[in-house]
Amino acid sequence: MPISGQLSFLIPQPEINYRLSTPHGYVIPRKDGLVLGGNAIRNNWNTTPDPKQTEVALAAVNEVILQMRG
Repeated sequence: MPISGQLSFLIPQPEINYRLSTPHGYVIPRKDGLVLGGNAIRNNWNTTPDPKQTEVALAAVNEVILQMRG
């Protein structure tokens, strides 16, 4: 079964020195940028990037960060 996934990269942010994982996305800090990912679309052979998948990962991570702030 094909499973497609997508990674997105944000500019480096040295102040973020932790990984964050949610059911709908994750962030992994690296020296060259922040990696967003976490989607796995079953039965999909398409390798074309989908901006909606980036939005899903950003929204998931943003929601957790807002909850952490209180």
